[in-house]
Amino acid sequence: MKSYVNKLKDGVSFVKNEVTARGYDKKIEVAVNSASDKTSKAQKNVTDFLDTASGQKIFNEMQKHIALQEQYNDVLANKLSEALKRIEVLEEKLNNEE
Repeated sequence: MKSYVNKLKDGVSFVKNEVTARGYDKKIEVAVNSASDKTSKAQKNVTDFLDTASGQKIFNEMQKHIALQEQYNDVLANKLSEALKRIEVLEEKLNNEE
């Protein structure tokens, strides 16, 4: 049994050495990295398509728009409140002069 295991180990070692000596290891690494990059890009494209098709992308954009509109509304409400207070002060001054 040990003889068989040793032969397997020797065979694996031989294959590893041959792959490295012939430069196949670097070519395999480049191919794997390239495939990984392409897979990532494909996954992103599919995700973007599904988000668009499901309306998720539009929903997210609307959420951003609503949040921005709420900020504008708060600013406008504060400015209106300040203006009304100034008008009130001016009206009091006018009433006191009469």
